[in-house]
Amino acid sequence: MEQSQNLITTTYLITREDYVNLSISKLKIDGKSPYTRRQKVVSFIIIFFVSLFFFRPGELSSIILCALIIFSGYFFLFIFDMYMVKKLAANIYEKEKNNLLSQTFSLYEDGVSIKTDKYSANIPFNMLYKVYEDDEVFIVCTSIVDMKFVPKRAIDAAQCNVLKGVLQKELKDNFVKL
Repeated sequence: MEQSQNLITTTYLITREDYVNLSISKLKIDGKSPYTRRQKVVSFIIIFFVSLFFFRPGELSSIILCALIIFSGYFFLFIFDMYMVKKLAANIYEKEKNNLLSQTFSLYEDGVSIKTDKYSANIPFNMLYKVYEDDEVFIVCTSIVDMKFVPKRAIDAAQCNVLKGVLQKELKDNFVKL
């Protein structure tokens, strides 16, 4: 790719928050959570039947106990779910943070450039597999198995709008807002 006009260049080091945001975004891409829907349904049914074991018709204390059991089950199945994703990502980051390299991402009129100390690629837009955007990151998939990401904290709002606009225009259906 012959370099055209540079629209954006940013250099950043991946932080713990970046890594956690990337992990959450990857789950959104896959349409998954740490637990499958089947596991959640089965777990909720088990919790419901366990609460019935304590249910005594007409007793306020048993109704309150059953409600607490169901609420606790809901909390652990649905709310605690995201906490665990964040915790796991933070733990992985802590183990790997010394191996993470600073990255430079550049947007040109005809493609992108991604560079680290061990990786360098100039990729025209028609060679990008997909780009995903959520509230915290842009994930640039260079192939079905390789991706790089740009945390939005590394660019200002105007650059973010330019990046989004150019990628939407050039990639059309291969630009996905999560």
